[in-house]
Amino acid sequence: MQPNELFHHFGILAFALILVVMTVTLKVWGKDHAQSLSGHAAKQRPSYLLFLSGLTAAGVLFYLFGSQWLAPVLGLSASFALLLIVATILELVTALVPDSGGAKSTVHRLAAWSMAVSMGILGILVVSAPAISGLAQIICTVLVGYMAFAFCLFLFVPKTRAHFLIYQSSYVLCFFIVMLVAAYMR
Repeated sequence: MQPNELFHHFGILAFALILVVMTVTLKVWGKDHAQSLSGHAAKQRPSYLLFLSGLTAAGVLFYLFGSQWLAPVLGLSASFALLLIVATILELVTALVPDSGGAKSTVHRLAAWSMAVSMGILGILVVSAPAISGLAQIICTVLVGYMAFAFCLFLFVPKTRAHFLIYQSSYVLCFFIVMLVAAYMR
């Protein structure tokens, strides 16, 4: 499959959109470090609508970037394409179902945690891509290593949960940086 150049910069657009959504949500609607980004977004209707629209748009942009440009350029396998579809669906569920208590929170959190796991696996697949450059592979390996460390630290060290927002934000940002470094350092 040949890369479609139309989608070449959609990854940067998705990253910029995620940064804007995260920044605005946190500046306007709260800074409780123990609460997730989506927990902050669920507090009020305007923040939820920003979160919903921003994550939906970023998810679609990133899917198009990953499937139509990144995968062909890096020679990524069908497993990357399938996992990218799953991660995108999980991101859409995370965006559509607010973390507002009860069954909605259960669905939201299951989708969000599953998406986090899929992001880590996507990072590993990119690091091991046949066409990734040597320097990009080193940088991406360090970032994916940090993602794994942050994920495990949060799971196994209860005190870190007081800073969930910091770990979540850094995890998401590292994921996007991995994808962009792999894409643009060729």
